[in-house]
Amino acid sequence: MDYEKTIQHISNQQSAPAPLVGVFRRFLSVQETAQIIKQFQSENWIPDGQVLWSGMLREKAQEWADRHRLQTLTTAMGPLMDEKHPDCLKLKKNNRQWSRYVHGASAIFAWRIAQGEKVILLSPPPPKRFHPSGLSYYQLIEEPIIRGLLNQNSVQKIITTHPMIEESEDEEFYYELWPNDKSEKWVERFGSRPYNVKWRQVGHSNDITELRSLMTSSEWHVFSSEQSKHLEKQKAGFIKPTFSILLLSIFLLLQNKLSILILFGLLYSLFDKIGGTNNATSGEKRIIQTAESTSNVIPFKDINTEQDTFKRLGDEIKAKRKAIDKAHQKAIKKLKNEAKAKRKACNKAQKEAARKLKDEAKAEKKACNKAERKAVKKLKNEEKAKRKTLEKSQKEAAKRLRNEEKAKRKALVKAYQNTMKKIKDEETEELSRHSRRV
Repeated sequence: MDYEKTIQHISNQQSAPAPLVGVFRRFLSVQETAQIIKQFQSENWIPDGQVLWSGMLREKAQEWADRHRLQTLTTAMGPLMDEKHPDCLKLKKNNRQWSRYVHGASAIFAWRIAQGEKVILLSPPPPKRFHPSGLSYYQLIEEPIIRGLLNQNSVQKIITTHPMIEESEDEEFYYELWPNDKSEKWVERFGSRPYNVKWRQVGHSNDITELRSLMTSSEWHVFSSEQSKHLEKQKAGFIKPTFSILLLSIFLLLQNKLSILILFGLLYSLFDKIGGTNNATSGEKRIIQTAESTSNVIPFKDINTEQDTFKRLGDEIKAKRKAIDKAHQKAIKKLKNEAKAKRKACNKAQKEAARKLKDEAKAEKKACNKAERKAVKKLKNEEKAKRKTLEKSQKEAAKRLRNEEKAKRKALVKAYQNTMKKIKDEETEELSRHSRRV
């Protein structure tokens, strides 16, 4: 399935405009995207039976979902996250590549959930239900998608529960988190108790920075598209009734004095439709006051005066329309500048993070080289000391052997001399005895 066919497949499912497709494409290849979508469209998918989690261990969330026969991302992915299955890519990717793959799968998982009616979220209890930095994967990827911030579809409700609180495990207490946050029901039932959450360190890695930048730009893309459509509808809705009112007023103006009141009533209704029944602007109030005063002073037969009044009102309407268009253009320009500034800040943050990582790697490499040189020098000194000690011990052993040999030779000579002396003495004594006998 090539990229165009994948996009067509997503479009046929009535979801995922260009920004969301861009999210998929940033973290996954076309083949991976198609494979995951196919898995989520299979019979293994449980309608409205998915679980998202934040602020707790994955193993605990998986255990809770298995106990309730619901699906986490791991469950829904099936063989695609089973290391023993040949379709699983975990062993073919390094840690960062696998992390990016899971990011993309999470986005598709949320997109598929948004086509249903509800989803269950596991989180710590209020008041600290989510990561204080706002950079958890649920806050960055899944929540914007299931709430319809990046696509046309959204779940009708996000239901939450807090399984880490012992009392709630037995009673299975659920309440609505979105669109109406009913956390007060939880507080009424269990109270606002402090719960220490060991939030993981999200830092500002390249993946986190990229996700934040991508989601921000995608949300701006969707918002600006919807804003442009809204402005076009509002502009069309303003111009068409205006011309109809003008044509009708020209006809009625020549008939009777009551047409003036009808004209002003229609104009008031038009402005009330644009600005809201309870939010009339000062310009509208001036038009209404002018209408009331004019209806009392304009003579019925003074056509020129009526035409001047009508022209003046038309000019005011035209000026009002120009002011509205100008305000809209100014608002759009401001939003574009803010988005541009955000992108610029994100790019700057990415560059600073990359430079910081590069400097840290360089410093680490330098420290490693220094440590290696120091270790080599230490080994050389130790070997030199060992050789010196060995040579000294060898010299001492040789000297000791020489002294022992010298002592042995001296002892042998002395023993030999003593033996010869003894023999000589014995011979002398023998000769002496022989001489006395003779």
